[in-house]
Amino acid sequence: NGGINFTAVPGSDEKDGKAWKIEQVVDFSEFTKSKMPLTFDGYYVKKNKGFANFTDSIENDIVEYGGELRYDFIPNQKSLAIKHTFEKETDTYQERITSIFYKEELQPGLRGTLEFQDRRENNHSIAGTTRETLGAFKIEKDLQGGRHKVYGILQGTMSREGDVEDNNKLTLGIESQVQKNLRLGLEGFTSNRGEGGAVNVTYDVNERASFYTKVSNDIDSSSGRQITTTVGTNFKATSKLDIY
Repeated sequence: NGGINFTAVPGSDEKDGKAWKIEQVVDFSEFTKSKMPLTFDGYYVKKNKGFANFTDSIENDIVEYGGELRYDFIPNQKSLAIKHTFEKETDTYQERITSIFYKEELQPGLRGTLEFQDRRENNHSIAGTTRETLGAFKIEKDLQGGRHKVYGILQGTMSREGDVEDNNKLTLGIESQVQKNLRLGLEGFTSNRGEGGAVNVTYDVNERASFYTKVSNDIDSSSGRQITTTVGTNFKATSKLDIY
């Protein structure tokens, strides 16, 4: 993953501005005689200094890796997952996030998710070492046979250490199939760190091709407010190949 052309800035130590990712999904039922509903998804990412795409511009080498172990008590209805991720940016920044998710279909068309997250950051140049423990609950409701979906997320800070403020947040959103070939999504949030939201639109040209756009206004704990606009297209070339 990289640009069409790359030229390092004279006098810099930038390499070739590339990035790559390797990912493996393991379904444990394939290795046992009984159908064990246990899966593991692991990945490793390397981004070289100078790499840039529509959303990232890398000033230092970055390494990311992580994995998720999920057990499905009832497929698509009740599951428990543990996820851990690690990110290191040269010697200036480290982040470790461990999350536990419990998802359940409470009744047809109504789903709930309970999450606990332990987030540790070590930013040598700004805030030093910080730690947050967050709890969140999400509720989703399908309307008109799944044509529309509304959801709400309530997040609270359970504990924190270091120079980091609370991250208490309420999010409300809706995803709607406005027409047969037009989908619309709206989301807004309010928190002690500020307010923001997002809007996204997807238009299906036909069964194979679609256009999409998204504008988000978000607040990041380290870099502050970020406004991001994305425009793209997706084309289903074959039954097994998507181009976007």
